[in-house]
Amino acid sequence: MASPEQILEELLSVPGVEAAVASDKDGLLLASAGLKEDDIDMDALGAVASGALSSAEFVGEEFKKGLLERVVLEYQEGKVILQQVGKDVVLAIFASKEANLGIVRLTIKRKQQEILDSFSF
Repeated sequence: MASPEQILEELLSVPGVEAAVASDKDGLLLASAGLKEDDIDMDALGAVASGALSSAEFVGEEFKKGLLERVVLEYQEGKVILQQVGKDVVLAIFASKEANLGIVRLTIKRKQQEILDSFSF
């Protein structure tokens, strides 16, 4: 079985995907690919991603919109996709502004079970 880091590295093969980070639902970093730890505080990134997903879940619950599938943040210079994978893992994908969100979403969907299986919860 592939390690979590290897699976996240595979996500980097999607055109435009620059980095992938997996954290637990409490924001603790589990694995990452594509980012240098010197460039960013990885623990803070995991915590912020988890918190953003929790906030978005709250909005959906309050307005009775069902379960949250993902959060997509679009910035001038790129995109961030936050997605719950199972009940314990938050996946954050960092992509260029040219990245095709449909392909990124499809790849995440195809890799979800493999990502979950790579962690021993």
